[in-house]
Amino acid sequence: MSEKKKEGTETNVETEALTDSSTRPILDEKEQIPESDSKVLKDATANTSSDELITLQDIMEAQERLEEEAEDLLGGESGNVCTYPQGYKPRQPLYSCRDCTKSGFQAGICYGCSINCHDGHDLVELYTKRNFCCDCGNSKFKNPCKLYEEKKPLNERNEYNQNFNGLYCTCSQPYTGEEDMFQCCICEDWFHLEHLSVGSVPQSVDDVEEIICGSCADRLHFLRVYTDEIYKKESVVEGECALKRLSNVAPKTSVGALYFRSYRWRERLCKCRSCLNLYEDTDVPFITDVSDCVEEFVLNNRKSAEPKLLDGSQDSKVDRMVVETVGRETAITLFAGFEEMKQKVVAAMKKAADEGREVRKEDINAAFAELESARKRRRIAELPTEGVVE
Repeated sequence: MSEKKKEGTETNVETEALTDSSTRPILDEKEQIPESDSKVLKDATANTSSDELITLQDIMEAQERLEEEAEDLLGGESGNVCTYPQGYKPRQPLYSCRDCTKSGFQAGICYGCSINCHDGHDLVELYTKRNFCCDCGNSKFKNPCKLYEEKKPLNERNEYNQNFNGLYCTCSQPYTGEEDMFQCCICEDWFHLEHLSVGSVPQSVDDVEEIICGSCADRLHFLRVYTDEIYKKESVVEGECALKRLSNVAPKTSVGALYFRSYRWRERLCKCRSCLNLYEDTDVPFITDVSDCVEEFVLNNRKSAEPKLLDGSQDSKVDRMVVETVGRETAITLFAGFEEMKQKVVAAMKKAADEGREVRKEDINAAFAELESARKRRRIAELPTEGVVE
C-alpha cells in the first residue's frame, strides 16, 4: 500500500457517512430514480460516452473508501480531547487553521481541537506528522483553546514545513485532489511522482510503502545501501557494521529518490554504536523505529477501532442492524447523514439533467467534495449508543 495523499485534504474530514444501501433513506417521490442502484444514472437527452457515467453503486463504494480512509487516520483519536497534555506525540493527525492562526505564523492543531475549537473554519488537513505537540490556543492563535487552556506560548520542538500553508512538493502548489502524491518518510512533505528526484522507480508505485525524496536521499546518502535493489542480507555479518560492509559492495550510482516495497526495510538498518550516532547527528533518530511508520500508525488505529466495530456503530456492513436496534435519537442522526448525502447527489443529478447530459464521475466527485467541506467532522464512533438491544 503506497503512502498516497488522501483526497479532499483542503477541506474538513467527513468520517461518519454510512454506505450500506439497505439503510439508505427513500428519496422523495419527485426525486425518485426510476432505475435500480446497479444501473447507470442517465438523462434521455444526453449523449456522453458510457465510460464517463456513474452508478449509485460507484457512489456507495466511493463513500465506503472515504470512511475507511478516515478510520485509518482517526480510528485511535478522540474528538473531545486536546492532545497537548500528551506532549510531543510520536505520530498524530494534524490540521492547520487559516482562519485562526496569526499572520506570518505556522501552527498545527490536533483532531479534537479541529472539531471543538475550529469547527467550520478553513482547515488544511496535514495527514499525520511525527513528534508534534498541539499548538491550538498558544501565542500563534487569536483565541484560547476550548479543550485545554493552560499551554506554553510556543512548542519549541515542533517542526513545520510548507504543508502548514497548504503547499506541497517541490512545485509548492496546493493539492488539487486530481493526482496521487507520495509522502517522504523523512521530511514528511508530499510529492508528485514526476517531481521527485527520481531514482530507481519500481514497476508499480502501488507496491511502494515508503519513499525518501531526492533531497532527503542526497542528505542521507548512506540509506541508499538499504534499498530493495542494493541490500543483500548475505552481505551482512553479525557483529560487524552493516553499513560499512554494504557500502563496500554497493554499486556507485547516483542517489535520487529512494523507494521501499515494505516499511520494514527499517529493520535492515545497522544498529551499531557508530551508526546510531550517525542517525542522531543527521537528525533521523526515529529511522530505526518501525512504529514511527505511517503503516504502523494505521494498523494500530484499525486495532483501536475493532471494539467499536463489534457493537456495529462504525462498520458499514452492519449499519442496517444498528439502525434497526438503536434508539430514535441515534437513528435520526444516522438518517440525517444519509439525507445530506442524498441532497448533494440529487442536486448533481438535477444540474446534469438541466444541462441535457448524463451524470458523470466528476459531477459526483464535486458533490462529495462539497459534502466534505460543508459537513461537520463527526465520527460514527461518537454517536450515542443508548437504546441498543443486546
